[in-house]
Amino acid sequence: MDERQVSGQNAAATRAQIRNAMNVVLGAFDKQLDALYQDDMLDLSTDIDVMETMLRQDGLVDSGIKSQQTQQAGHAAQTQAAAAAQATATAQVTATAQAQQFRQMGS
Repeated sequence: MDERQVSGQNAAATRAQIRNAMNVVLGAFDKQLDALYQDDMLDLSTDIDVMETMLRQDGLVDSGIKSQQTQQAGHAAQTQAAAAAQATATAQVTATAQAQQFRQMGS
């Protein structure tokens, strides 16, 4: 409508409806992004708790001694955490780009 320079009450009302719809979509994207991070944080927190419990049960936390198996498990956990962080970063970039596109469409 802007490109064709359409004006009038109907055009203004339609523009307002489009802006309102875009705000709803942006709100949904923001909520989805928050949910994505919440799941990742919960998973990471649970993984850390489990690892700490295992280390305490094996008596490795107080003594500071790490067996090869514990080091391998720690390395696997770090690798998994790095992969999760990369996936989260990718999802954030995608969601941010989509939100920016919607905002540009609404302006």
